[in-house]
Amino acid sequence: MKVLIVAPWEKILRFKESSYHPVDEKGDTIDLALNANNSTLAEFNYFKEQKNEVSLLIFLPSTLSYLLQDPPPDFPSLSEGIKSKVKEIINAEYEAYVLPGIGNYVNKTVIHEHKGGIGNYQFLFYLYLYRKMMEYSPNLVILDTSNVSDYEIPASMNATRLAIDDYVSSTGKEIEYFHVSASPSYIDKGEIRIGLISKMTVKKSNIEDYLTNEIKLVKILDPKEKGLNAVGKSDMYGIGKCLEYGFPLALLYLLKETNMKNLVKPEDVEKTIIDSIKISKSPDLYSLDQGIEAHENAPYYFIGYHFIENYKKLSEGEEFSLDAIGKISENMGRMQRVIIGREIERIKELVSIAKEGEEFSLDYLIKLGNMKVIDWIKKPEIEEDTECEFEETKMISHAGFGRKFTVVHVKNGVYLSYKKECLENVINSVKNLDKES
Repeated sequence: MKVLIVAPWEKILRFKESSYHPVDEKGDTIDLALNANNSTLAEFNYFKEQKNEVSLLIFLPSTLSYLLQDPPPDFPSLSEGIKSKVKEIINAEYEAYVLPGIGNYVNKTVIHEHKGGIGNYQFLFYLYLYRKMMEYSPNLVILDTSNVSDYEIPASMNATRLAIDDYVSSTGKEIEYFHVSASPSYIDKGEIRIGLISKMTVKKSNIEDYLTNEIKLVKILDPKEKGLNAVGKSDMYGIGKCLEYGFPLALLYLLKETNMKNLVKPEDVEKTIIDSIKISKSPDLYSLDQGIEAHENAPYYFIGYHFIENYKKLSEGEEFSLDAIGKISENMGRMQRVIIGREIERIKELVSIAKEGEEFSLDYLIKLGNMKVIDWIKKPEIEEDTECEFEETKMISHAGFGRKFTVVHVKNGVYLSYKKECLENVINSVKNLDKES
């Protein structure tokens, strides 16, 4: 089993060797006690001893600047200084990132003042964890919040859940998640018990909840800084509605029309945040100011970004195969998949009378399929009229395959498309579903 242990560390000076009872692979606190400098390392050592592949990802707040004798005047150098200092204190096997923190600390006569919001901490936590998960492909993620302040625990929890949902959406892989913590209340005879706070198995991500929410990227804290526009959020809203209501064909069109080059990249926000951090020094004050703060919903944008990035290849071509439609439908809810499956089977039955190279409107095929045999043999002309009206109830009940504007192509299999003259209206209607007029 591949285990990824994630832990924000702030209480560095409290680390000392103690006896810990770690949580096992079932989430149960074991009777065996292990000696370690903190709860995170106790968990790491336990899973190592159980012959698992284990990786440790540590997040350190910038407020640890008070540990440094002469903290540097820029954030990248400060990050390296903090990581080096913590490595001196805890020389263990881990990967670490420094995140912008908030709060005031005193080292001798120097006040360390870190100003801003929690948004940058949460966003960078989410982003770095997502990247690590994509690189490492863990089966189990354990978040340990034993060694961080109460202020940062909710942000750490939110960021972890967002990264997990993004990972599951991007890969289709199932993942187990534990949230654990050790506190003084768990001390028994001088031994500290690590407790399970929550446990879940994430098999599917309902990312439509993120994509149909309000999406903003950053807040400007310093008027001198420039913001970032959430380019493409209308497309992401439409993608979310397709996932929610079960419109696989419309979803493929939205993926096709979204230009990745026009979207804001995760590293753009990362760079904007870090570049906006300004540090000033005086003999009695070390001050860090965040000029830009990531919006609490900024990760939603990149959950959409990663979804488009990972599934855009299915949208190649002018028409879409039933295989592509089935594949993209795997991201939808169970009831939506049932309706899509029913509609696909109906289309397969209808095209059984078609010849290779033919194409028909779905409306034509349905009318042909409803004919009596004697009428069908005579092959009468069937009147067709193109109607592009988007009727929400009918679209939902027929998986987005509007009979008047869906075209069925028979060519080395069955392919579907929308009529060109109706495409713009259909896609715009999807993008405006459930919006107040």
